[in-house]
Amino acid sequence: MRVYRPLAAVIAAVLLLAPAGMAQTPTHVQLWYGLGGAWGQVVQDLVKQFNASHPQIQVDAAFQGDYYQVVQKLMAAYAGGATPDIVQAVDTSVPQLAAAHALADLTEFVRGADGLDMKNFIPALLPNGFYKGQMYAVPFNRSTPVLYYNKAMYRAHNIADPTAPLSWTQFQATAQQLTQREGGRVSVYGFETPIDYWFWESLLWSAGGAVFDPKETRATFDSPVGVETVNWWKQMTDAGIMKAPTPEGFKAWDVARADFIQGVAAMIFSSSADINYLSTNSKFPVGVTFMPAKIKGAAATGGSFLAVPAYTKHAKEAWTFIRWAVQDPQMYYWVTHTGYVPVTRSALAYPQLQAYYKAHPEYYVPVAQLLRYGHSQPPSPIFNGSFHYLGDALREVVLGHAPAETALQQAAAQIDQQLATVK
Repeated sequence: MRVYRPLAAVIAAVLLLAPAGMAQTPTHVQLWYGLGGAWGQVVQDLVKQFNASHPQIQVDAAFQGDYYQVVQKLMAAYAGGATPDIVQAVDTSVPQLAAAHALADLTEFVRGADGLDMKNFIPALLPNGFYKGQMYAVPFNRSTPVLYYNKAMYRAHNIADPTAPLSWTQFQATAQQLTQREGGRVSVYGFETPIDYWFWESLLWSAGGAVFDPKETRATFDSPVGVETVNWWKQMTDAGIMKAPTPEGFKAWDVARADFIQGVAAMIFSSSADINYLSTNSKFPVGVTFMPAKIKGAAATGGSFLAVPAYTKHAKEAWTFIRWAVQDPQMYYWVTHTGYVPVTRSALAYPQLQAYYKAHPEYYVPVAQLLRYGHSQPPSPIFNGSFHYLGDALREVVLGHAPAETALQQAAAQIDQQLATVK
């Protein structure tokens, strides 16, 4: 009988452990994200790191197209009653999605034992995550627009690196100086920018204008300041010192980045998230500086939040991932592999990140701009679905199809109709 006791013990142990083993089956959580290319690869890298350290929660990350395609797909999924567990939601969409009841309220998670200290977040990055006083999304990949410049061209024209926001007059003079012509045609544009409201609103704010009135009951971007701001772009375009890419949406961003890398444009507006991409792909040193300022510095915030869609069955697991993603080590990895800004004060003070900024000062420029001049997007639930009216108006003006006053007034009237529906 003694011969069989060890075997019996083993069998008993296996039987006892079997239910526990079954209970250890990992919970799979689906993440929808809207960053492609190199940026999307960094998202996947972070997901792999999380999965390796959290064997009981496995995140399955799926690319869903650009920011706005993610929103469209999420709304369609919500209408069908089946959503992912985590979504990367562009900043302007969070109030819209919350108002449509497509997102779960995260306030209790934030305040809970495994919550987050709201005072730790950089203030300008928070407002779009809230709707009616409740928190629906956590800042993750946040950015600001910046001015990129070709340092080699600056040196060739004896132009000093900017140490503060250039005034509009200084900026235009620099663009003029950098523009090159051959045989009656422009071979190098001093400046290029997508005709995108995001860049334009930073200039509008710098000139003392506003997108909406303080209570967000009407659009105010059609003011004389707004007219002056868009006409400034048109004047530089007409003078041949600014190139306005003709494609719409993010395709215009692709054109501007490609022109900069190829030396067709000496300066461009683009996202701070492009620092790594532009520096890696350009054959010249890339400079990064603040957005131009007319009467004061101003820079819109952009990028996305992490949110939990309303129909998830794994809210706790989704929150575990979101909380993990904004901790200092993950923020360090994310920031240094992209160019996005850290979202918390503790990440900004993280010794490894401080050392990185010291070695790569261009990566700190957007952070400095954010801390001094960061301006959150209008947190209205209608803005994400209506800013295309403003974008269309800006294009009409810059491309010479309509006068600024008319185009902006028409866009403001269309957006006012949307604002009137907000309760």
